[in-house]
Amino acid sequence: MNRRVGILTFHKSLSYGGCLQAYATYLLMRDFGYDAEFVDYENPYEARQKNAHISEMSGCKEIVSTLVKHVLFKQRKSQKRAFSSFHEEMPRSKPCGGKKDLDSLYYDVLLVGSDQVWNPEITNGIDTAFFLDFGKAEKRLSLSSSVGSHVFNDEEKKIVQRCLAPFDAVSVRESFAKEQIQNILDRPVRVTLDPTLFIDRALWSKESIKYEDAPAEYILVFMVSNSYPHYEKLLTQIKGILKLPVIMVRLNTARPHGIDHVVSPTPRELIWLISHAALVLTDSFHGLAFSINMRSRFIALPNIRNNVRLNELLNMFDLSDRMATDQSLKPEMMEEPDWTPADNKLPQLRASDVSWLKGSLSA
Repeated sequence: MNRRVGILTFHKSLSYGGCLQAYATYLLMRDFGYDAEFVDYENPYEARQKNAHISEMSGCKEIVSTLVKHVLFKQRKSQKRAFSSFHEEMPRSKPCGGKKDLDSLYYDVLLVGSDQVWNPEITNGIDTAFFLDFGKAEKRLSLSSSVGSHVFNDEEKKIVQRCLAPFDAVSVRESFAKEQIQNILDRPVRVTLDPTLFIDRALWSKESIKYEDAPAEYILVFMVSNSYPHYEKLLTQIKGILKLPVIMVRLNTARPHGIDHVVSPTPRELIWLISHAALVLTDSFHGLAFSINMRSRFIALPNIRNNVRLNELLNMFDLSDRMATDQSLKPEMMEEPDWTPADNKLPQLRASDVSWLKGSLSA
């Protein structure tokens, strides 16, 4: 019988990046020979924020904006189309509503990982469940966990230190998180790749699903911020050169000026759309990560909320010249990127992180 691993993350996320990094973690553990499933627990605050009802909102502006998205632009329908079937496919434990349910679980390995699972701003204070403070397990590990941009205060540091003490191995997604945690933990803290980059191009191609309504050739716009209008001029220039229709990934039906098709693909369809696009225009970390991993020509746009991660990823693979710093199109951006550094470095980083993870699981 295979050893069992319980994965704790935001497994019901309404975010493409959240879903894909969770799924990547599952694929990785499955590839290692584990029977993997997600611990079916949701932080109450995060769940409420994700599914906020109009009656819970304050302020006319927020209510009107939500009504427009949900009624006029069918946001709920788009979200359901994108994520419902994907969520249902993921193997899960019994539903866990709180500490008592969580404490009844047993796994050979408990693994918390990816996404901002250690960011108290998302979970309304530190949720110790995401530090695996429950259940029975032979091993407890963290894989590429993130604190986002949060800085732990003194009280939070005490909780983090206590909860991480029983861990067999700890890895985080960014150096920013390592700097904070390494100072309060008496063991090495490793920075590892985002889980989606643990999975190679061949497996992602196998896991992707064709988006049936896509044109034969297209430009793909995948943005997680609301800054598209700022780059409309840039897109107009790109369309003038490539003479191709533009598909925008969007979780509602509103179609901005300059966009030919608005789509709400499933996460697996998004991988297909990225890998088959003539050009990807994105301000998403995972849009960028998949463009690099799948060798899709891309132009990166500054992310107004957190551009550090995008710049770090581009610098890692000598692709910083693919970042558009203003609305003007540089001619070299329309050329195929030099994939040589990524082709050389990514397999090495992946192999090193996989070796670390296997060693941590077997030690």
